[in-house]
Amino acid sequence: MPNRNITLTDRHEKFVETLVSSGRFEGESDALRAGLELLEQSEKERELKLEMLSQAIEIGVKDLDEGRSIDLEDLDGLRQRMDAKLA
Repeated sequence: MPNRNITLTDRHEKFVETLVSSGRFEGESDALRAGLELLEQSEKERELKLEMLSQAIEIGVKDLDEGRSIDLEDLDGLRQRMDAKLA
């Protein structure tokens, strides 16, 4: 595995030390890898959410272009319509 030099804030250094001294991780590298795994997972979820949002926008634009839309006077009208769909 390649080695990297990183600089941690005092707060992060103490946190890593606490994780290692508690026995949860064998060493600092293990603790940092676990953090990177979580970050990687979070980024994948973010990308998926953005893709889903993009698809929903495409569907909405297509619906508008094809005349499938409703006019609502205010936010209460939207709430009422959503409540009716959920009932």
